[in-house]
Amino acid sequence: MQKGKIYKHGGWWMFRYKTPVMVGNRKVWKDEYVKLARADEYISAAAVEKDGHVKPYREILDSSRLTASTMQAVAEFVEDVYFPEKKTKKVLKASTLFGYRHIFDRHVKPRLNGKRLCDFKLQTAQEFLETVAAETVLSANSLRHIKWFCVAVFDFAKQKGAYNDANPFSEVKIPKAQRSSKPTRYATLDNVLDMIDVLPEPAATVVAVAAFAGLRKSEIQGLKWEDLRNGELHIERAAWRTTTIEETKTEASNSPVPVIKELAQHLEAHRDGLRASGFIFTGQKLAGPLDLHNLANRVVRPALKKARVDWCGWHGFRRGLSTNLKTLGVDDMVIQRILRHADVTVTQRSYIKIEDSVKTAAMKKLQRALNAKRRSRNHQKKAT
Repeated sequence: MQKGKIYKHGGWWMFRYKTPVMVGNRKVWKDEYVKLARADEYISAAAVEKDGHVKPYREILDSSRLTASTMQAVAEFVEDVYFPEKKTKKVLKASTLFGYRHIFDRHVKPRLNGKRLCDFKLQTAQEFLETVAAETVLSANSLRHIKWFCVAVFDFAKQKGAYNDANPFSEVKIPKAQRSSKPTRYATLDNVLDMIDVLPEPAATVVAVAAFAGLRKSEIQGLKWEDLRNGELHIERAAWRTTTIEETKTEASNSPVPVIKELAQHLEAHRDGLRASGFIFTGQKLAGPLDLHNLANRVVRPALKKARVDWCGWHGFRRGLSTNLKTLGVDDMVIQRILRHADVTVTQRSYIKIEDSVKTAAMKKLQRALNAKRRSRNHQKKAT
């Protein structure tokens, strides 16, 4: 195995090594140069190596395990092998595949810089994710999604014989996320009523379903009249981009949602004159579901902008429902069941938002308790 060379050049300790690349079907070698540390930080090449600067590069110098497959560029492997096979064999849901494609195009591909599958070790993977976190404003949850997409890619590469080591992303730690200056959007009850007042049908009823039942966008698109029974909406499918009907996100998502009187009235008014079966909200092709992405862009946003009413996005209604229920004193576990999350911590961490008025009321409640405690203590002192 080649060792490479550590040497001093231009005020830096440098490391030079040869790396194989595929030119057609032929393996050729080219020189690679890496800056390890400033020249004034170490007195010798041995000191540089002892401090561990060279270790990550030493690990990739064993060319005995390199093949044409392992030397594929990561971007090419994902584009030419991973996505086509996942799509053809329908291993992933359409919604998951769409999300992975967004992650790859926006966050992963622009930062690969020609890196090959064999170039990735644990340290390389950690540095890669830290670069993503440093260059973008993302939540810890988004960074977690990026990590697990990369885990999936390298697991698949191992299955295909294109990667020979332990998955480099499995042990990667999620970097500290940058904080966004934009507050998370959610719909208060006032926001919801303002929207319903100014929106035409069927947009007003769609908003009512989103706000008072807390359904996901794909679940609203997949709703059928047969799902409305016994005062509940039974969530049995999700319509992705209106062309793909698939199972709900998780097993917990199949739980029915109670329909309050306000929502029932909206649905009954919307049903008037429509057939009693099929999708509740239909698109231009009456047999298919309504595209809520198009509805928002073409109807909802323009109407709300004209009326000067804030738009929260479709997912903002789920956050709004959880926050409104919490404000009314509903237990977190009950809110979890209504939103149909598999884990209550998801509800608590990402959906329940505490408004300033609630915090103020809580502190006033503390003050009243403190006043009562002082009166009791004073009464006891006088009694003694």
